[in-house]
Amino acid sequence: MERILTETEAADYLETSPQVLYRERKNGRLESSRSGRRIIYTETMLEEYVARNTVKLAKAVAKSKTKTAKAEKDPEHRAAGNNLRTRHKMK
Repeated sequence: MERILTETEAADYLETSPQVLYRERKNGRLESSRSGRRIIYTETMLEEYVARNTVKLAKAVAKSKTKTAKAEKDPEHRAAGNNLRTRHKMK
């Protein structure tokens, strides 16, 4: 039989806070069930959530590395970014 976790146990399992679980559940990104008034999760639900979101994180990191590499290769690109930050601070 699959292990059932409470919201606090699920947060510990994912190494996050119950508030993050609440937000992800309300936004429809994290599957959950109810047992009476309690919100419960199974390990499978949490593992599927991690699998779906790990891909997004990997893509975001790859995209960030691409932008960093472009800035390192092209000094004008780096300077343009610095100018934008400076102008933003002046306003």
